[in-house]
Amino acid sequence: MGSTTRLATLLGFLFCISCPLPAQDQHDYTWLLGTPSDNPQTYNGGDWIDFNDGSPTVTYFFTPIDLWVPCVVSDQNGALLFYTNGCQIRNHQHELMENGDNINPGQFHDSYCPNTGYPGYGLLSLPFPGHEGQYYLFHMRQYFVTKAVDLLWSLVDMNANGGLGKVIEKNHFLLQDTLIVSASAVRHANGRDWWIMTGEQFNDDTYCFLLDTFGIHLVPNIRRASWIGPDQGTAFFAFSPDGSKMARGGHGIPAAFRLYDFDRCTGQLSNPITLTIPDDEAFVSWPCFSPNSRYLYLTNLVSRLYQYDTWAADINASVQLVGVYDGFLADYGSPTTMFTMTVGPDQRIYMSANNGTRYLHVIHQPDEPGLACDFRQHDFQMPAVFPFFLPNMPFYRLYQKPGSPCDTLGVQAPLVAQWRSERNSNEGLLAMVFTDISYFQPSSWHWTFGDGMSSSLPSPTHIFPVPGEYNVCLIACNDGGVCDTLCRQVSVRDTVTALPEVVENAPAVAVWPNPADARLWLAHPEGSNGEFRVFDLNGRLVVRQALPEPGGIAAVPVEHLPKGLYFWQFCQAGQPIQSGKVIVQR
Repeated sequence: MGSTTRLATLLGFLFCISCPLPAQDQHDYTWLLGTPSDNPQTYNGGDWIDFNDGSPTVTYFFTPIDLWVPCVVSDQNGALLFYTNGCQIRNHQHELMENGDNINPGQFHDSYCPNTGYPGYGLLSLPFPGHEGQYYLFHMRQYFVTKAVDLLWSLVDMNANGGLGKVIEKNHFLLQDTLIVSASAVRHANGRDWWIMTGEQFNDDTYCFLLDTFGIHLVPNIRRASWIGPDQGTAFFAFSPDGSKMARGGHGIPAAFRLYDFDRCTGQLSNPITLTIPDDEAFVSWPCFSPNSRYLYLTNLVSRLYQYDTWAADINASVQLVGVYDGFLADYGSPTTMFTMTVGPDQRIYMSANNGTRYLHVIHQPDEPGLACDFRQHDFQMPAVFPFFLPNMPFYRLYQKPGSPCDTLGVQAPLVAQWRSERNSNEGLLAMVFTDISYFQPSSWHWTFGDGMSSSLPSPTHIFPVPGEYNVCLIACNDGGVCDTLCRQVSVRDTVTALPEVVENAPAVAVWPNPADARLWLAHPEGSNGEFRVFDLNGRLVVRQALPEPGGIAAVPVEHLPKGLYFWQFCQAGQPIQSGKVIVQR
């Protein structure tokens, strides 16, 4: 991707009147993962993931702190401001922020912070409404002897020290109870303030706080109701992007979790539904909603991915198994199992493993039902291994609830054009699929592809005439006639992206059939051994399998791959020595 330009307008395609650029609300556009070891040859270090060009790009960097449970904050335009691991806060230059040490002081801090980040998923940062450049940080302090957990807050002022920031308030007490070490947030229906939710581990009690222009306040919201069962605990919370639902994951027996309605005006939960999991128990079950808030995804037993349709008359009956761990082993033999999930700014769902790996699983079309959601395991490869958790972030691009009793502040939800692109293996090497990820509520689209062609589809596929650089633009408009334009340079190539070059081209393996359906067959001669790899058009490793004993035949499953063109390689001692192409079709 090259340069990016944006134009905001008030009217549609025929005439334009300029208006101020709306707030971008891109506080989640930078993710940081990894560990302090600075050794890219052994895949140790940091992963800097940047979503500012629509699709994520990842670069290697040295992180001075272990980002076991990271909390990362960008400004409204997506530039990194600061990050924390629950022990200390670092600014965008990776320096210790003034007064940013000794977060969560106590027993756990003394035990964990010299070596790793503070355990738990309770790190959450939110902009302080009405206070430009200030951010609340919510964090949870644990104890070894008791089950009590403290909910604390600190306040970061990014206006201080020439933009490097300062912690101006630290470790203030909010609440103590037998809390889960997890917190989630959603924007108030007035379009400005925030709700923050946490709860107890072994009952249905919840605590809700309101963050407004005056600070943080406890809202009476405790549900004195029974939990799923005596041998079931609570693991994690997740709000739907539209704020209408909240899911509460569990662990233990029975295999079930809870779904609630949420009122963004009052902060109240209602209508709890117990949803069963088609397994014997719930184990590190992790919930995540699709960007359109319809589908609820749940990982369980670190090996299965389920989808529930929350719009169905019978949500329990709607459950579909959309993914099973495929046995892929990362570097050092680490299983790439299924664990934490979060919606990225590109409206894909990203998933970590519960082992240290440098791979993320990706749900490419999470708003689609069943297998059409396009779940791809170990799909996003990074330069460094990271441990376990993705950043805990709210959905920033949610605004007021029009027509609700609390829509009283005159907040105007902006329309911001945004899109992502990737190569489309179904249509050939010069085909690109463009996906609209604009917000707020676009209703019409006009694409120009830089080759004289255009489209009015929200997410078109376009086949370019020849390889080259093309200026692709999207004009997105809403029903009120507000429009925004985003243009980017797109590189179109007739070769696979970033595929290692073959260093020797001696025949070593036979691969058939071509085209393939459910599986490929491999045969290789006596005396050779190595690994068989399959890459998609974007250079992503999608299949990795050791060959059988010399002279044997092996089956390579490919039924999980979307149909299209792929490249394969046979490697020995990590070096590719033979390559070819294969078409997967149904």
